Amino acid sequence: MIAVKTCGKLYWAGEYAILEPGQLALIKAIPIYMKAEIAFSENYRIYSDMFDFAVDLTPNPDYSLIQETIALVGDFLANRGQTLRPFSLEIRGKMEREGKKFGLGSSGSVVVLVIKALLALYGLSVNSELLFKLASAVLLRRGDNGSMGDLACIVAEDLVLYQSFDRQKIAAWLKEESLATVVERDWGFSISHVQPALECDFLVGWTKQVAVSSQMVQQIKQNINQNFLTFSKATVSALVEALEQGNAENIIEQLETASQLLEGLSPNIYTPSLRQLKEASQDLQAVAKSSGAGGGDCGIALSFDVQSTETLKTVGPIWGLSSYTKKGLDMTTNRKDEHIRYALEQKSSYNSFDEVELIHSSLPLYDLDEIDLTTEFAGRKWDFPFYINAMTGGSDKGREINQKLSQVAEACGILFVTGSYSAALKDPTDDSFSVKSSRPNLLLGTNIGLDKPVELGLQTVTEMNPLLLQVHVNVMQELLMPEGERKFRSWQSHLADYSKQIPVPIILKEVGFGMDVKTIERAYELGVRTFDLSGRGGTSFAYIENRRSGQRDYLNQWGQSTMQALLNAQDWKDKVELLVSGGVRNPLDMIKCLVLGAKAVGLSRTVLELIESYSVEEVIGIVQGWEEDLRLIMCALNCATIADLQSVDYILYGKLKEAKDQM
Repeated sequence: MIAVKTCGKLYWAGEYAILEPGQLALIKAIPIYMKAEIAFSENYRIYSDMFDFAVDLTPNPDYSLIQETIALVGDFLANRGQTLRPFSLEIRGKMEREGKKFGLGSSGSVVVLVIKALLALYGLSVNSELLFKLASAVLLRRGDNGSMGDLACIVAEDLVLYQSFDRQKIAAWLKEESLATVVERDWGFSISHVQPALECDFLVGWTKQVAVSSQMVQQIKQNINQNFLTFSKATVSALVEALEQGNAENIIEQLETASQLLEGLSPNIYTPSLRQLKEASQDLQAVAKSSGAGGGDCGIALSFDVQSTETLKTVGPIWGLSSYTKKGLDMTTNRKDEHIRYALEQKSSYNSFDEVELIHSSLPLYDLDEIDLTTEFAGRKWDFPFYINAMTGGSDKGREINQKLSQVAEACGILFVTGSYSAALKDPTDDSFSVKSSRPNLLLGTNIGLDKPVELGLQTVTEMNPLLLQVHVNVMQELLMPEGERKFRSWQSHLADYSKQIPVPIILKEVGFGMDVKTIERAYELGVRTFDLSGRGGTSFAYIENRRSGQRDYLNQWGQSTMQALLNAQDWKDKVELLVSGGVRNPLDMIKCLVLGAKAVGLSRTVLELIESYSVEEVIGIVQGWEEDLRLIMCALNCATIADLQSVDYILYGKLKEAKDQM
């Protein structure tokens, strides 16, 4: 079963004007989600919790939007030589209640959701521009006259500046040309991420009244003139500039201007509730306005001090959905949170662990309680042969995740490695990595990039006091990041310095591309003795960086799979300590790594998904269950120790067998 989700959206500025080609709107993604689960099945089955019944592909008026989205994806797949096969699709997470919209972009969200689900089912990854075009094509084929701003924001999952395109022209193309041809053409839109540079609280209020979007909207459209369009575009541009400069006074001024422009179209845009919100902000360090179609839908407010925020929360149905801070909006932190978001969304149709089959032993030699899970690497003995691998840090979200993961690790007696400490080296006030002080029994490791000189590595060890230091190599990720490193000549000299000067054991770690044997050989010459091969199959930083920049999605599958990297390194398993990570899902995958010579196995996304879906206590129970499952599997393989596992016979299939035959 594959799971995907899409967010909601709210307009900050540019409503109505954005209906005209070339106009601008500022739109914010909202963390209220629609979710879908999809899997191949014997028959087509489509279910949405908007309705109390399921359908197949037989046209149904209630499911028409979903069915037409499926049809378009079918066309897209056909152009790529693939055929739509029966599947089961379930959609949950209403953005409406009893027919009343929240104004969060429910139609756009469900279209993007269905497209993402089907593409994930077929193992296809597309960049954000193509995803936007496909979703827009669905609505344009239906005769939708919206600006597609909802889709732009939902696809980008961020605060975005959207410039609209000529929808009549693209709709005509879709009637005259194939979908494949149309999506390759330049549509004339732009979607840009906006990064505010100041502290503010973003608050949202919903009046729980129907969003008026037919008769009233048509009346308002008649009042739109060139003067309104000119002022709206200038206001949105000035607002974005003020946000990026961190100028609170100018932000307030521009949003007030945007509000006045809307009210000039029709005073009915502001219901009494929305007017109350707007007026309440006028004597505060804050600004409030209608969002979207108006007429009883949503109101938003930006507040620039605590007192203003608390005052606004007392006015009507206001709740805070996001709290921005300076630290939370710099590029590093924003990037770290994007890494988390995109790591959770990505799915892979191929996992190399599925191509390894272990030979069962029918006559056991040991009792279950004789099975010993201890292993040794990085200069010490560990009770269990798996650990929580480096993931995150450097943001509020990263702090929250690290606190939860460290609690799990301490309770289960396993190693926990934080994400790259680089963010804390840049910002001494960053406490997102500070987990040890409250957990004295935590087995802690940390991580740093090889682009950092050894002086920063020494600072990291001094400040974190870890049992070990992972030094990661991520050349493809750096190359795909717009802000990434471009100079690599110093990396080998840095590695030599690390191996000589760092006072704790170091682990040379890949980040999901599969470490090659030549790198192991060269690093061994420089003094490294422990390696995390970290192959393709789990978190793909190529995918993540392409989701961020949308440039080179054809490189999403770069590198060697996890088991392929481990097979390649077989000649080194008795000379160095091999650790494995990348796509490890369960204890059976762990055992397969240990059979092929790994000393221990790291898990990242699997644990991240758990901590995002369950309580800490539930995750502790799951992880402790893994410890018991490892013993169970080892007993069935007639292995009393981790070392015994290397004598287990196995069979290779598919790509692994083909590669093995060539080695």
